[in-house]
Amino acid sequence: MLLRVLAIVAVLLSVPAPHAAAQTPRDQIAAGYELLHRGDAAAATRHFEALQKTAPNDLAVRFGWLMAENERIDFDAGRMPAFEKALDAIIESADTRYGRTHEDTEALFYLANAHLLRAAFRFDHDRGMWGAARDGANAKSYIDKYVKKYPDDADAYFVLGTYNYFADILPTFFKVVRVFLFIPAGNRVEGLKQIERATRSTFFGPTARLLLMDVYNEFEGRPDDAIKLGEGLRNQYPASDAAARSLAEAYAGPAVEDHARAAMLYGTIAARYKSDTSVEGRARHYRALFAQSVQLQESWRLQDAIALLTSGIDNAPTDPACVQPQFLLRRGNLRALLNDASAADDARRVLDENKDAGWRKGATDQIAWIEQRRASGDAARYAALIPANRLVADGQWQEARRLYDAIRAREPQNLNVQYRLAVLDFQSGFPDRAAGAFGELTANRTASTSMRAMSLLYTGRVHDLSGRRADAIKVYQQVIDRYEKESAANLARAALLAPYKRRGPAGS
Repeated sequence: MLLRVLAIVAVLLSVPAPHAAAQTPRDQIAAGYELLHRGDAAAATRHFEALQKTAPNDLAVRFGWLMAENERIDFDAGRMPAFEKALDAIIESADTRYGRTHEDTEALFYLANAHLLRAAFRFDHDRGMWGAARDGANAKSYIDKYVKKYPDDADAYFVLGTYNYFADILPTFFKVVRVFLFIPAGNRVEGLKQIERATRSTFFGPTARLLLMDVYNEFEGRPDDAIKLGEGLRNQYPASDAAARSLAEAYAGPAVEDHARAAMLYGTIAARYKSDTSVEGRARHYRALFAQSVQLQESWRLQDAIALLTSGIDNAPTDPACVQPQFLLRRGNLRALLNDASAADDARRVLDENKDAGWRKGATDQIAWIEQRRASGDAARYAALIPANRLVADGQWQEARRLYDAIRAREPQNLNVQYRLAVLDFQSGFPDRAAGAFGELTANRTASTSMRAMSLLYTGRVHDLSGRRADAIKVYQQVIDRYEKESAANLARAALLAPYKRRGPAGS
């Protein structure tokens, strides 16, 4: 009996899935994806290129190469033309095959996947929303046909779930999506189930888990599930940049706000590429270093963030060309927040060293902002709050309140103190007490636009934490309607999809 079972299993394992290519064994294709999931996109590229030498027309191999390159083009723009050409070519090839016979299910499978990949590429790289929408609609049409034939193929549910989920929620974020009346409707609930099912995919399982992390964290109000999934991915693929980035975003999100842990995760990525001299390696290093500095700033470790940026500036990077001016302007901004008298020096250096009109405008605007804040006294007042803000980030509530109260005693009309005390109450577990202060700031026309927008957003969060979902939704919509260009508006859009939840006080 045992021998018979083993024989049946062996036969089943030797039969490729419906979409697998006949000329390349499925395990060789899976090996390329495994290199990608482990975090070695360059090795995955080389693996699929080697397979293409013996099977140049194999759709599975060609698409595997595209998946690897898609991870790399953001860090090396020089790779983009070849990627885009190959993406168009695989769609044309698969379309020709499927046009010859609709029984060619491999062509049908990769038509769906390649159209979804091109939709994402066009959306991410400004290649036109109309084209992205058409690709998305085509992906949905082809994958629906495929799933009807093979409803048990988990690989198919990555495309189906991605389309259904995001087609349903995109109108919340982009008004222009509403004019694409020809695209099929999505289904957020079914899409989520389909993405979850795709985590069992042979090829796309870890990619689906990364997507699921973002969905749980940003749109479903399930940060604990996102973190659990991310920690599992990190344990399985410790060298994966994608896993570290997604986990950092989950820790940095508004329900957790563990910016110290997020900074640590970005630091591991930066360290991995510190000695890498390739274009891609340098870009990965500096992008992670910059993200780490942002998280240090969010936890009010401004001096640490400045030191990190300085380490990048001192290397005098010229490639990528954007790094040096970006780091200088960021450092100048942080110095200004600390009321450093030499804060404008970094912007002046950008003007001296850079001819790009965009960077020069950014530098000119920063100098004007710094001078205005210093002249009005805002710079000094803001800097005085930073030690208390740091204590709040560390969860040292009483010590922070003592510092805030001392400043308020000297400056009873200081709106920044009022706002920071309200944030302290909210984060330390007293949202209803914070609500009154947020309400006053929302109505105070002398408060800055960003302060009024964030105060209104916090008011919605207070409603959510108290179970008043209908009231919360009304407030979030007000944030969007009144403050569309403020960062609070995007946070409000996400809050329309799921009630705000707090994982626990920061530092707990």
